[in-house]
Amino acid sequence: MTTTAEACVEAYLQEQAKQQPVDKKTKKQRAALRKQVEALFADDALLLLGRAQLSEINAAGKYALPLSELAALPRLKSLLKNQDGEALIRAALEDSELVSISDACVERPLAQDLVQQYDAQLRRHVSYIFSDDGLQSCPPGKLRSMLDEDENTLFLPLASVVDIKKIKELLKNEADKVDACRAAIDAAEPGTLICRVEDHEQGPRVVRTQDLPDEIWELLESNPAGGRAVAVTNIRGKDAPALRLAFAKVGTIEAVELGEDERGAPTASIIFDEELGAIRAVEELNDEDNWRFGMRVRLESGMAPSAARKAAGLPPRPKEKKPQFNERCATEGSSRAAAPPPPPIPVVPVPVIVEEIPEGRQRGKLVYLKEGKFGFIRPRDAKSKDDHAFFNMNELPKNLKLKLGDYLEYTPATGEPKNGAPGKPRATKVERAPRPKKPSKKQLEDAAEAARVAALAAAALERRNAPPVSKLEALALRVEERRSTSESAEVDEAEERPDRLRSRTRGCSSMLSDVSRRRLA
Repeated sequence: MTTTAEACVEAYLQEQAKQQPVDKKTKKQRAALRKQVEALFADDALLLLGRAQLSEINAAGKYALPLSELAALPRLKSLLKNQDGEALIRAALEDSELVSISDACVERPLAQDLVQQYDAQLRRHVSYIFSDDGLQSCPPGKLRSMLDEDENTLFLPLASVVDIKKIKELLKNEADKVDACRAAIDAAEPGTLICRVEDHEQGPRVVRTQDLPDEIWELLESNPAGGRAVAVTNIRGKDAPALRLAFAKVGTIEAVELGEDERGAPTASIIFDEELGAIRAVEELNDEDNWRFGMRVRLESGMAPSAARKAAGLPPRPKEKKPQFNERCATEGSSRAAAPPPPPIPVVPVPVIVEEIPEGRQRGKLVYLKEGKFGFIRPRDAKSKDDHAFFNMNELPKNLKLKLGDYLEYTPATGEPKNGAPGKPRATKVERAPRPKKPSKKQLEDAAEAARVAALAAAALERRNAPPVSKLEALALRVEERRSTSESAEVDEAEERPDRLRSRTRGCSSMLSDVSRRRLA
């Protein structure tokens, strides 16, 4: 049982501890912690929780998180640095005006209705899409796809609205995004919103309720070809037939119109029968790498090819390797063509000494070490840095001193998955291991000799399969093929040469001697 004197002494010691000066580093750490925690309880962060959780917060009148859960968050772990997280968070939030601590929880009292704020935020983003400023920033091709000619208004499918970036971020915790967005729009008071949700045979859609201004109609009437037209610059004197021939390989052309820009340089506008032809023209014929002579091709709607494919409902373009400048020069026959690659160097296989590693263990080299904290081990079969195994220095024996390059033995394990990503390799029960034996000098010499023999065999096979360079050489090849195996066996090995012309010349000499004997006969 605590006496009154002991309680007074304890209270005095706590008061003295609070009055002790705090160093600059601790102040900076507490300020960073307070900033991160208050960001978690801010209005913008709470609105991302979703309608269901916001309703529960409204019913409770506060938003609370346990201190243990806060200390385990990844964004706070880097600031806590393996210290007592709950105590540090308590000290950091003493002067906070937004949140308070009670019963091992961080709380923020809420008086406003968060669901109303959530719906208002969604309506604000949807209204901007159909506002005059939002429509004027859209490309004419996209505006034309939104036009409903029967009612002279603009619309977007509700499924397309919820895929817009800011709206999608707000709805990320909703089970049914379309229903949540529709509920927010329907909750608006009549006459306060520039758009409304209507049911359609192809699904619900958001329709603008106000008349379109003249500026929007001018954008809709400009460029009637829409996404089927491309603008071509830097055509360098090409006429209409030449342009039609160059662009015909990507789609059927409807018309080719020539013109000039403000500097007097020739330009062209090419209209295709389908949008896919215009998109392929930008993807395949736009030569921006060749800054001096290459044509510049872009969609007149102002959209990027990927966005135009998505708006037209076309599948994305398959990814393919783009040729480098040297490869293009070689295919086009340029004077700056790349030099032919050097002949391959025979690889000398180094003999591998098989180690006797206990079952369930693995060995590798220490490639990174932070004293007193952690390190990384590169296994012998590692292909990238993602295969390196992480270990904590606190789990090692105290008498184990490590340095970079040490050869270690460990038990492989897998860490906990984070944010849907698989766990990373970890190393447990780390011990020092003997270094692997290096191959002997004789083993290296045998491996080099085997590589040399393999290279000679490959070169002989290449010479044998090489096409002849002249009629005489072809005749020598035929004569050499007719020679019997017995005659070829009598050839002295010392007279053989590695090049193919020696053997073919020998065949030619034997053929000429046969011809001379026939003439004498």
